Amino acid sequence: MLGRLTGRLSAAHLLFGALLLSLAYFYQAGGWNQNSRYDLVRALAERGTVRIDSYHRNTGDKARLGGHFFSDKAPGQSFAVLPVALAVRTVGGDMGSPRGAKRASYAMTVFGSALPCAAMLFALLALARRHGRTDSAAFYAALVLCLGTPMWAYGTLLMGHALSAAALVGALACAEALSRAGSRRRDFLLGTATGLLAGWAVMTEYPAAVPALLLSGYLVWSIRAQMRARGPVVLSGLVAGACVCGGLLASYHVAAFGSPLATPLDHLYLFKKVREQPFDMPSASALYAIFLGGKRGLLPLAPVLAVSLYGLVLMIRDRQSRALGVLCALMILYYALFNAAFATPMAGWSYGPRYMAAALPFWALPLAWVWHRHRDKLRRA
Repeated sequence: MLGRLTGRLSAAHLLFGALLLSLAYFYQAGGWNQNSRYDLVRALAERGTVRIDSYHRNTGDKARLGGHFFSDKAPGQSFAVLPVALAVRTVGGDMGSPRGAKRASYAMTVFGSALPCAAMLFALLALARRHGRTDSAAFYAALVLCLGTPMWAYGTLLMGHALSAAALVGALACAEALSRAGSRRRDFLLGTATGLLAGWAVMTEYPAAVPALLLSGYLVWSIRAQMRARGPVVLSGLVAGACVCGGLLASYHVAAFGSPLATPLDHLYLFKKVREQPFDMPSASALYAIFLGGKRGLLPLAPVLAVSLYGLVLMIRDRQSRALGVLCALMILYYALFNAAFATPMAGWSYGPRYMAAALPFWALPLAWVWHRHRDKLRRA
């Protein structure tokens, strides 16, 4: 019976299940960051408000305006896991009791972080296949991403990094699929999916705004030869998807802070330095700490990522994947500079430089090119 069951499942589905189990097995409970998101979910589910006045004492990650408290996080992950909270309440779960809070936050973490983290496998697989890489090369990149980098830790926490990263790489997979011509309906749906996913990445983590623009530019580049015939349909879908997320985010900002352009950074309750001067020029010391720092540097934690730089060279040297390689390099460069310029580069107590998390899929993808070129040697190793 087991043989018949596994025969119906592809290797990708089996690997996805293994990745999901490896993430969902662990539960790291609350913390200021997680609690801030959890509080917003409770406020929406239990009181129909964006104010977290009744719950804010469990976190310092909050904003204050007009005597009321709000989450200081972008709302995308809280919106994404809201159906989980409503389901918990429907079956009689008390999100305020210790046992109910554990069950609810665990379910939200699995749905909002572990599941998107594991699902990045399918985006990497689609991208690798599109450029002639083998499935095993994509599996290697996905395993490294989910189990060999700090992304594993973020996939077990109710933080926005895994969801934002998954949305960005999912948007890239949709944009890449548009490089192959199809029906007008397909073009519109893929354009819409690209806009929705890129927009949701921004709704989940504000720094994803620049990567979302880069992805939009990559989509335009992908269809440049057919812009006159396909451009209006594809771009209308892209704009429609982005407007849905933009409308939700603007509505949240108005409800919480009185203006569609206001953000929680303007009203932080703590972290005066971040509120008054969130950015400065990127510094060499910050870059060193981010990438090579002995305690939480990205490369000491995930040394295999150094090999990915060679993978980027392989991508850029290959005419077919050159644009994709340049995009991956730009994503990594942007997040490195953003991280180094931010007031708190290491972002408090976290596993590694967590503001680099959304760049990790684009850092891992080039490993598929390394595996594809040297797979015989790597298998023997």
